Amino acid sequence: TEENIWCPTFGLKGQIDVTAVACAASEGAGALGVIPVELKTGHRRPAVAIAHRAQVALYLLLLQLRIRHAQYARVGKEGMLVYLNDQGERRDKTLKQRNL
Repeated sequence: TEENIWCPTFGLKGQIDVTAVACAASEGAGALGVIPVELKTGHRRPAVAIAHRAQVALYLLLLQLRIRHAQYARVGKEGMLVYLNDQGERRDKTLKQRNL
């Protein structure tokens, strides 16, 4: 089931395919954070790849705004964009958050 997320302040809403808890190796052991994972069917095409990356970046922002005041969770600094092609193979792309 996709997770509905929205921010009335910015007029943004979306459906995150997967919300996962991940450990960032660069931040040391125990640095867990919630990250969005967006699944795309088919092959990665350069013409739409920028829009897909922007979608994941906005999901990071929306998660950050929603979880900002929660003491029990934090948002990771990365999101994941996964392309599934017609042969069932995966192509993963990790997106890093930059000064959101």
